[in-house]
Amino acid sequence: MKKIIIILSLIFSFYCNIFAENEELIEGGIVKYDHHTHIVGIYKTPQEAANIFNNRSKHFLLTYKKVKNILFYCQDQKTEVNIFVKKNREDIYCFVMIEGNKVIYASEIPEDDCSIVKKFLK
Repeated sequence: MKKIIIILSLIFSFYCNIFAENEELIEGGIVKYDHHTHIVGIYKTPQEAANIFNNRSKHFLLTYKKVKNILFYCQDQKTEVNIFVKKNREDIYCFVMIEGNKVIYASEIPEDDCSIVKKFLK
């Protein structure tokens, strides 16, 4: 368990430097921001991660509508991001992102509170 937390810490420190401000690592792969949290999971295989990515995306479609899907390659790894906006309140977002065997997602994000959402919507 300690190895996983150390690895997640290293990944977060690199990853969050690209996208995030005001982050705080909490045990278990949760990154806390000012008004929301990101859940991060690193899975054994890319297929397992893809299943989680698809399940989270389907789950969010119950209360959100998809506004953007972005597919790109980062360091030779396929990366995909789905961004959603709340159906009854268009200033609340969520996203699901897959990068190799890593899945990151968050919901109930206030408008302009998430640098990942801002990066891909602007």
